[in-house]
Amino acid sequence: MIIGDLSARLAAARGRLIIDLSRAVTRWGGQVPEDPGVAELADLLDGAAATLHGATRSGARAELAVAVYHLRAADRLGGLLPAVTLWHLRQAHQRSAGLPAPTGPITLPGVPASQPALPGLGGPVRTCAGQPALKAAPAPADLNSSRPVA
Repeated sequence: MIIGDLSARLAAARGRLIIDLSRAVTRWGGQVPEDPGVAELADLLDGAAATLHGATRSGARAELAVAVYHLRAADRLGGLLPAVTLWHLRQAHQRSAGLPAPTGPITLPGVPASQPALPGLGGPVRTCAGQPALKAAPAPADLNSSRPVA
């Protein structure tokens, strides 16, 4: 019974994090499908990071790249290690949702400035107002690094 209860709690936490990550992706201009997977969220955040150019946005680009790394790690793990997968999802959420909202249109090279690179980035800023930030659970020492392993 204890294992079943723990599995249910981990699954519920994973579901909440997927919803929060979907909101963060939407905030960065991605159009999230109705029932997104972790890999889809990683691809959408990776696309948002690719559109950020210039020195003022390099920090945001680096944070989104780390979030993408954690999402890809969670996708590779799948349901194999639910607690570790949950830790990666929390790290991705903290990296993507904790950044300041994008301001103004972000364009890709070769795309006219009048056309935003991703829908929503040139329009009003959408935020997750009223949503409490999740805190990362303590993780084993070898997982505490927030940088991708080369």
